Amino acid sequence: MTISPLSQQRPASLSQQRPASRPASQRFLITSEVKCLHFHGTEVRKPIPSYQIYKGTVFDLVDQAVDFVLSKIARAVGTRAKGPEAPVEYELPRDAVAEAIVNAVAHRDYASNASVQVMLFSDRLEVWNPGELPPPLTMELLRVPHASIPCNPLICEPMFLARYAEKAGSGILDMIALCRGAGLPEPDFRQDGGQFVQTLWRDWLTDKAMEELRLDERQREVVRLVRGKGRITNTDYQDAFGISKPTATRDLEGLRRKGVLVKVGRTGKGTHYVLNLKGLTKGSKGSRHGRWVGREAQKEAAEADAAGGQEGDKRFMNSLHRFSSRRQRLDHAFLSAKLKSARSYKRIAGYFRSSIFELVGEEIVGIPKVQIVCNSELDAADVAVSKHVRETALKERWNEASAEVEALLHKDRYRTLHDLLSSGRV
Repeated sequence: MTISPLSQQRPASLSQQRPASRPASQRFLITSEVKCLHFHGTEVRKPIPSYQIYKGTVFDLVDQAVDFVLSKIARAVGTRAKGPEAPVEYELPRDAVAEAIVNAVAHRDYASNASVQVMLFSDRLEVWNPGELPPPLTMELLRVPHASIPCNPLICEPMFLARYAEKAGSGILDMIALCRGAGLPEPDFRQDGGQFVQTLWRDWLTDKAMEELRLDERQREVVRLVRGKGRITNTDYQDAFGISKPTATRDLEGLRRKGVLVKVGRTGKGTHYVLNLKGLTKGSKGSRHGRWVGREAQKEAAEADAAGGQEGDKRFMNSLHRFSSRRQRLDHAFLSAKLKSARSYKRIAGYFRSSIFELVGEEIVGIPKVQIVCNSELDAADVAVSKHVRETALKERWNEASAEVEALLHKDRYRTLHDLLSSGRV
C-alpha cells in the first residue's frame, strides 16, 4: 500500500476497517436513526405488526421512513390520460409526510439518547423527535408565517442544497395547506416529555373501522354521503332514505354517540352533522386528543362540541328555571321582582299577537334598554281563540283574565304602551 507523505493516515487491517455504508456520524451518535412502527389500532400495543429501524445519512433516514409510511397507507393510481406516468395519490399527502419526517431529522436534539420515531396508527401518523421548539417559536406561531430557526444549521444546510428543506419557515404551513387540500384535518403539534410531536390525521373511517363499529349498510351510506357533501341534515337523511323524522333523528344520534358524526348546532334549522375525521385517540398525558373531537375544517363543530358537552348541559340545566303562564301569571310570579333593578330586558313574546299587551303590565318603564320580539297586531280571531282555550278543561290553570280584557278595563295601559314605544327605548 502506498502512503502519501502528506497523509497522516495509517494503514488499517481489514478487521479494523468499518463498513463503508455506515456514516461517520453514527460512530459517535448511535441514536442517529429513525424507528418506524405500524399499529393496526389507535394505541401502542404489542405485538407490533411492522417495525423497522433505519440508519444511514440524513437523506437515507428521510427516504426510508417516507417509503415505510407510504407502503402502509392506501393509495389510488390514476390513468395515463395526461402523460406517460400514472398519477398516484395517497390517503396522506406524500409531501406532508416527507415534511414531517424532514423536520424531525433536521431539528432533533442529537445530544439526546432518544431516536426519531415514526408511528402509523389506524387514524393518524405521529412523528416524534427529541428536542423542543427553539425560542421564540411557539405552537401558535407555527401556524402563521414565521422565521426559519434551524436547531442544527450544519445539517439543515446540505438538506437545503439537496432540496429536502427550504430554510424559509414554510414547511409547517405547507403541511397544513396540503392536508386541507386533501380534505383532511389540520396537523397537530405538541410538546410531550422532551419530545416534539407532529400528528397527521388519516380518514379513519375505513371499511374495517365501520365494521368494528357495527355500522349497518344505511349508516355506511350516510358516511359516504357526508364524505361527498361535507355535511348532512335531518331532512337530507329523511329524503335520501325515505324514512320518518324520528327514525332519522335516532340514526343520526346513534352515529354521533359512536363518534362517527359530530353535531353542529343544538337545535333549529341550521343544525347539521359532519364527519368526525379525528377518530378516537387515547393519546398520552397532556394530549388534547384523548376524546372525540371534531373535524378541523369545521371550526363551528368544535365550538358546538365544546359548548354542547355534557358538563355544559348540566350547568345550563342547573341554571334554568321554568315558568308557565298556564299555571301562574309571569308578571306577578317572576318578572316583577327580576325587572326592578334590570339594566336591559330581552324577550321573545308569546304566540298570540295580542301578547304585546302583557308588556304594559310588567315593570319595564325604568329599564334603559328593552328588546322584544313579538307580533304587534290584535284581531278578533286572537280574542276568540283565547276565550275558547279558557273554556276548556285547563281553564283553572290559565290566567284569571286575558291580557286583552285587562287592557280594555285599564286604559292607562294603552297610554303606558304608547309612551314606551314612542320613547325609542323599546
